[in-house]
Amino acid sequence: MIRRIAAGGQFGWTLSLSLLSCGSDIDPLDTVGAGTNMSGPGGGPGGGDPSGPGEPTGGTTEASATGVATTTTSGDPTTSGGAEPGREICDEYLACLTVTMPEMVPSAQMGFGPMGTCWEGTPESIQQCINACEGALEALHMTYPTEPACSECEETADCPDGERCTAGSCNPPTCGDGIVDDGEICDYPENGCADCMGATCNPFTNQGCRGEDSCQLVFSDAAFTVCTTSEPLPEGAPCPMLQDYCGLGNICAPAEFVPGCAGTGCCAPLCQLQTSDACPDGLVCGEFFAESALGNYAGVCVPG
Repeated sequence: MIRRIAAGGQFGWTLSLSLLSCGSDIDPLDTVGAGTNMSGPGGGPGGGDPSGPGEPTGGTTEASATGVATTTTSGDPTTSGGAEPGREICDEYLACLTVTMPEMVPSAQMGFGPMGTCWEGTPESIQQCINACEGALEALHMTYPTEPACSECEETADCPDGERCTAGSCNPPTCGDGIVDDGEICDYPENGCADCMGATCNPFTNQGCRGEDSCQLVFSDAAFTVCTTSEPLPEGAPCPMLQDYCGLGNICAPAEFVPGCAGTGCCAPLCQLQTSDACPDGLVCGEFFAESALGNYAGVCVPG
């Protein structure tokens, strides 16, 4: 998966284009910059000054394979202090390339593999290689979006702040991404937030209700929600009618699903299917509303 690196640049996209061009004979390492002292896949030194790039002052300008000049600033945190940046992004790029374009792997390995010439240069030139791997991996992910080896992320923690991982990509939260946010009532990819199939409010956040009204999810074959002004019953209390209000985040459930229930139905806690929120001890999150607008995110805590 891609781990976003703050210092992106022309190098990465130049590399991606060269690797994804069918029949291209461009040396992938040419895209790292003419001033970098490295051997390309074909052996021999790269172009430019064989002594390698000088120490950056206000920034070091390199020429990419496309002829476009690019600048790496000395303020990049991955190049300051002489610490060698991580290589994980290049390992991920090579893994993706192995599955999607195996014929390119030998050439790429000589530059970006564990023993590749990329890692023999200065911190500045190493960072250029890392940027190139990041850009190439992003391009491969766009070309092969369903290939797990090229996924941009596996979980939201892999994404930048404010974005989430959906279908292997990092994107800002949006209606239609399948995840119900606090300001949404429903969210199915096929109909976004436009058609909630009878759900008028969110039983976890109260979105959709106004004033003193509170959202109640009604347990039925075709579960639905209503906004009510009733005083809530406490959790575990008997609720003779399934429409009785048990409070935000709870539901009136049939007695068979509520341990110790003394009536035909009792108030039970709801659970979020889309999060890791745990039910109380001894209970598990059961899916009961698959045929409703809440089927992709609302469940009931029931005996395990």
